[in-house]
Amino acid sequence: MDRSLDKMPSKEEGEVEYQASRYDNLPRVVKIIFLVLTIAGVGLDYLRFTG
Repeated sequence: MDRSLDKMPSKEEGEVEYQASRYDNLPRVVKIIFLVLTIAGVGLDYLRFTG
């Protein structure tokens, strides 16, 4: 987000920045899903190990 404050983008650069910022939210969602799956997997392994 700080990159957009460095310089005023031209129209084309602004378009690219918009596309990039739109897809920038995707990795965050993937990370959250991966984190949830990891925690769930560790929890299941823990239950299986202790049970």
